[in-house]
Amino acid sequence: MIQKLLRPRSQVIIVSSITALIVLYHMLFEWPAATQVRLKHEAFLVSIEEGDNAAWDTLLSESYEDQWGFSKSNAMVAMQDVRSQFIGLKITWKPESEVVDSGDGTLAGEMKFEATGFFATDLITSKLNGIEEPWVFAWKKESWLPWSWKLVRIENSGLDLGGYSPGDLKRQMKK
Repeated sequence: MIQKLLRPRSQVIIVSSITALIVLYHMLFEWPAATQVRLKHEAFLVSIEEGDNAAWDTLLSESYEDQWGFSKSNAMVAMQDVRSQFIGLKITWKPESEVVDSGDGTLAGEMKFEATGFFATDLITSKLNGIEEPWVFAWKKESWLPWSWKLVRIENSGLDLGGYSPGDLKRQMKK
């Protein structure tokens, strides 16, 4: 048995297996939480740019609730409303602060929007770009898996929705 393990081919297999286990361990248990949160945040912003409803669904937590009282389903309808006004959208994120521990993460920063689109595009982008207060995104790790981070809350004290309810733009477009 020991002679078989000492063969060059067996040694390569053993070394490769040990290396793979070490890499797997680091991926599963030691991938920094801050890196995971930043990656999820970037994916969320890209999903808004692309209008990717399926990505929103996977990135928002079932327990999502924002400062405007929107649940996950209401937030998704609101994002669809706003996104429906854009043909093209580019979001620039400028981070200001980041606090991440093993299970909770908060990113705060400035967002700027460049867009092309329909009649409400300029109104929406000028309102959003005029906000001086930081956008705050709260993330939570929902399981032991390092990639299980979900968005649980968005806040911006400078954004007044003025009585908007999710679905208002869709309803107005149908009239």
